[in-house]
Amino acid sequence: MSCQIYYKNKKLTISVDGMFTNKLWQKINEFQVDWSEITECEVDFSKTIFVDSGGLGCLILLKEKLGYDVNVSITNTNRDVHKIITTTNLDSIFTVV
Repeated sequence: MSCQIYYKNKKLTISVDGMFTNKLWQKINEFQVDWSEITECEVDFSKTIFVDSGGLGCLILLKEKLGYDVNVSITNTNRDVHKIITTTNLDSIFTVV
């Protein structure tokens, strides 16, 4: 379980490898960037095998930290992760691609 975080042209990209749990929040939260400058965020799940309830909480914390006016896209979900996102209705506050 790990994540890589990139910032370029006012876009934050978080790529999650393995399981997305609450243990990744500290790394995301402490990423050195002016959070008010971010206009777009992508959470790439192409290498994610599972999201637990703590990971869902991290997504909500991320949305709160960025502000509800910033579009957060969840991309490249596998079938199981996509089902978790849609079953919990997080697709109503995140763009799921």
